[in-house]
Amino acid sequence: MAKFITVLVIVIIVIVFVVVAARDIGGRWGWDFSLDFGRLSRPGVAGTPYMSSPGTYISPPSDSGSGSDTIPIIKEPEPEDSVRPEDIPSGFTREQLSPYFGQVQISAAMPGSDNWQGQVSLRASGGDSINVSGWVIKSNRGAQYVPKAVDVYDSNVFMPETDIYLPGGGTLNIYTGTSAIGRNLRLNECLGYLENTVHFNPAIWTSCPVDRGQVKELTGACQNYISSLGTCKSSAANPLLPVNDYACQDFLSKLNYRGCFDENRFKPNFLRKEWYAWGGSRFLDQYHDRVLLFDKQGLLVDEYVY
Repeated sequence: MAKFITVLVIVIIVIVFVVVAARDIGGRWGWDFSLDFGRLSRPGVAGTPYMSSPGTYISPPSDSGSGSDTIPIIKEPEPEDSVRPEDIPSGFTREQLSPYFGQVQISAAMPGSDNWQGQVSLRASGGDSINVSGWVIKSNRGAQYVPKAVDVYDSNVFMPETDIYLPGGGTLNIYTGTSAIGRNLRLNECLGYLENTVHFNPAIWTSCPVDRGQVKELTGACQNYISSLGTCKSSAANPLLPVNDYACQDFLSKLNYRGCFDENRFKPNFLRKEWYAWGGSRFLDQYHDRVLLFDKQGLLVDEYVY
C-alpha cells in the first residue's frame, strides 16, 4: 500500500511539473494552454482557435497598452456620407440618390417660346469625366433623353456621334429645336466658321484663332481687309484686292472651317468643355416646372425648380 501511495505522489508531481512548464513555455510564445490540455486559444478570446497563415505569425494587439511592437488588425472605416438629409429632394430617399448626386447639376432650365428656343443645361463639378449620355431629364409634362454628340467635327469625314463625357467644369446645352447640320457637337476653336454657310439656333460663337505671325507678313492692303472681316468670318468671293497678291489670296482661302481645322486640330485647348445638342421637343412647362435628372439606373442626380 505504501508503495502504491509513493508511486501516486510521484505521478501527481510529474503532472503538475508538466502543466507548469507548458504554461511557462506557452506564455513566452503568446499562447495559452487551457485545462482541456492541448486546445490552443487566442489570447483574450476564450476558446477561439487561432492560426496564422503557414510560416507567418502576426501577434495580436496587446491589451497592456505598453507600446509593444505588435501589428493590430484595423478595419477600414466606412466612407462618410456627405449628403445632408436637408439636401435630399422631397419625395426621394437616400437610397434613391445616384452616385453622381452633387457631381452633375442642372444649371439652367428655360421652356422657350415661339420666338426663341428653350434649353436645359447640365454642368459637371466633379474631378473625373462623367458619361451623361442615356440619362433622362424629366419634367412635369414630359421627358428628354440626354443624347450623344460628335466629339471632333471634321467637315470632310462623317463622324459618328458618341457618348458625352462631361469633365469637371464641362457644360452640355440641350436645345428644344433642331440642329442646322443634323448633328450634336462638341464645340471647338473653329466651329464659328460654320456660321458662314449654315445658321445654328442659337448661333455657335467661338473666337476662331488667326496666325498673327503670318498676317504681319502680308501686304498692308491685305492686312486691312483681314481686320475688317471680324472673327470667324470668311473672305468674300472677290475681295477688292490685287489679283496678283498671291500670298494674300492663299491666306484668305484658308479663312474657313476646313483651313482652321487643319491648322489647329492638334493644338492644346482646341476642344472646348462645352457641347451643343438639340432634342427637337419642348417638354418644359411654360411657367413653372420641377425638372429632375436621372442616371441610367433611374437614380436621382439633381433637381431644378422654376
